[in-house]
Amino acid sequence: MVLRSLAFITLCTGACLAQAQSATERQRTATGDFQAFLGTWELDAARTKLGSSTFSYEQAGDSIRATNPSGSYTFKIDGNEYKTASPTDVISWKQVDENTLETTVKRNGKLQSTSTRVFSPDKKTITITTKVMGEKPATLTSKMERQTPPTSGHPLIGTWKQQPALQPGQTARMTYTAAPGGLHVKYEAPIQQEYTLTFDGQAHAIDSGNGPSADLIARKINERTIEENWTAQGKAFTTSTITVSADGQELTERNQPAEGRGEPSTYVYRRAK
Repeated sequence: MVLRSLAFITLCTGACLAQAQSATERQRTATGDFQAFLGTWELDAARTKLGSSTFSYEQAGDSIRATNPSGSYTFKIDGNEYKTASPTDVISWKQVDENTLETTVKRNGKLQSTSTRVFSPDKKTITITTKVMGEKPATLTSKMERQTPPTSGHPLIGTWKQQPALQPGQTARMTYTAAPGGLHVKYEAPIQQEYTLTFDGQAHAIDSGNGPSADLIARKINERTIEENWTAQGKAFTTSTITVSADGQELTERNQPAEGRGEPSTYVYRRAK
């Protein structure tokens, strides 16, 4: 794909040319270049297809090694805290009963989430309920399906495909506003996110609120299509292609995970305003 850097044109005298373009002019330029995206979009759950991710657990001595789209780490199911693939996070695993595991994640020492994993009687599926803490607490559900035969070890050992689920009545809203050199994105759903797309071909760190968690390169493909290339810890994570329909009433986001990180997903939004 061809990278289209934004060309800012300033019509002024020689003295003015020596100055940087004003914030007002940059805002106006961004508005014109990305007019099709500006506004608020509401998720069309009926036409949205959530992708899946692959998780694996293997015996590593007297520990278990977990590998997920973010990386790998080792742990024991003993209630103690262990470092994860994220330098800011620690996790503890606890056996609640024969079919139930509970995990707790802390970020920079602060409780981030708790998850309950319940095995089906045949140990072929796991139902996961995650409670996310913070200013806007949320509860997320997903299901894992076993991809490899069970072993004689802990029933967690093996490869699993995780499929997230939309809650009944769950909605998501995405709002684009003009920003200098690009667009500002505000995503409102059980998990909130807000960041700026700067279309300069450079990688920009996206702050999750606890320090940079990913790098983003934004590209403008044409007047109705943009692309987001996400990397985590220096490795490609996912590419998102976002397109506005010709009538300006529908926005489609297609996410293609990097190799080995899962299956693609498609989110469809309808213009709210």
